[in-house]
Amino acid sequence: YYETNDPANVPQIFTKETMQAAQSAIKEDLYGCVQINDHPLLTGIDAKALPLTLGYVMTEAKPATRLLLAVETGDPLLAVGRYGLGAGMAYTSDLTERWGDQWLAWDGCGKFWAQALRAVLRKNSVEGLRVETRRAADRWVIDIHRRGDDGLPINGINWDAALLDEDGRAEPLDLQETGLGRYRLEILARDKSRFTVRLRDADHDKTKVLHFHRPYPAEYQLWQSPPPAFAGLPPADRHSIAADLPRLIRRRPIADYFYFAAIAALLGSVLMRRV
Repeated sequence: YYETNDPANVPQIFTKETMQAAQSAIKEDLYGCVQINDHPLLTGIDAKALPLTLGYVMTEAKPATRLLLAVETGDPLLAVGRYGLGAGMAYTSDLTERWGDQWLAWDGCGKFWAQALRAVLRKNSVEGLRVETRRAADRWVIDIHRRGDDGLPINGINWDAALLDEDGRAEPLDLQETGLGRYRLEILARDKSRFTVRLRDADHDKTKVLHFHRPYPAEYQLWQSPPPAFAGLPPADRHSIAADLPRLIRRRPIADYFYFAAIAALLGSVLMRRV
């Protein structure tokens, strides 16, 4: 996406896009790895000791993702991001002998990829984290009750909360501590039809994912029982409806039959003459 206020820049934009589309998306050479951001995935990993990469596929990181590693040319190499219920990881190279020969020979290869997989696997442990949601006017209110293994409330938690919209863009959220082990989050849902909220207790590594869907208007909702106003109406079924309809008499002209008879007689006379 390019934004410009000068029409004279349009040819330059098309030229740039054409040059990018014309070149190959695969780059093969010796490329060093550069750490861009911190992440639990990289815990205990010395960025200076990362091996060389022999090739990768050119791409661009989306705004909602977090770029962790890049090659020395600036192109993304390893990125993580969240979408909906889970997390995803993208690695633009591979671990075969063609591009990942140096990685396979590296002593820290097993540790690195084991941490990478654990970082994106879903964590199902939410014991001690109870969530209640309710609608209040145009807001979605989330009340969180947090207790430890001993049953005592946990205060002063470092929450990592984010709202993910329909396009996958993340927006940070702030939780308010309202009592002993109690936290509250209020989200303005007036202009939102659906979104996802991720609540992560960064101190104890517990994650809860919630989904918001705007309910249908009342006129579209199905009633469990018919309203009282409909009780006096006679029941309608296929047979009763058909019995009340007037009988339809369809008339067809008989001239068509005479036409067919004349054609048959003509063909018969031709055959008789040839015989």
